[in-house]
Amino acid sequence: QKQPPAFTDIDVSPLNSPALLAYLRERKIDTDVARNECVEVHYACNGKRYYAIGFRNRLGGYELRNRWFKGCIAPKDISHMKQDGENENKICLVFEGFIDYLSFRTLRKYGSLSCFDAMESDFIVLNSVSSICKALPLLREYDKTVCLLDNDAAGRNAFASLYKALNGNAEDMSSLYNGFKDLNELIKSLSNLSNNIFVYIR
Repeated sequence: QKQPPAFTDIDVSPLNSPALLAYLRERKIDTDVARNECVEVHYACNGKRYYAIGFRNRLGGYELRNRWFKGCIAPKDISHMKQDGENENKICLVFEGFIDYLSFRTLRKYGSLSCFDAMESDFIVLNSVSSICKALPLLREYDKTVCLLDNDAAGRNAFASLYKALNGNAEDMSSLYNGFKDLNELIKSLSNLSNNIFVYIR
């Protein structure tokens, strides 16, 4: 017997919830960046209504996140963001989850990732390290893969798998946030500096 979907009565709208935007500010993510990349998803589960930040994947599913919940509206898949125009150098940056992707876009917007200033790239968010196999056919089309995965065993294993599958054509950039689990942990630490650029968080 077929199981009913976990989420029903799904409604997708622009990201405007004060509570969700406050959560993003707590994570030190620029809200304009988030509004451009994410949506607001209202849904029912077990007879109750909920809402969360939604990040769309290739198949039309959504990664969901709010202060209390992390989940997914099926189908589960990777997210692939291509730049407008031609990506001449054919570079793709790979992230584990969309919060780290939003952290990267925030850091880059405010000039805190100088090593990426001149780099035109596309982006893949795995939405789970178990989705590497789904990303590989796309990554093989790029000249270079740059990974910004978590500084933990799962992230290191994921990079090792990509490196092997791409015959060494993958670069590990996790040293940029050495000492932190991921890019979001880095951005949260930077926001506490007295002379930092993160006073724009609003």
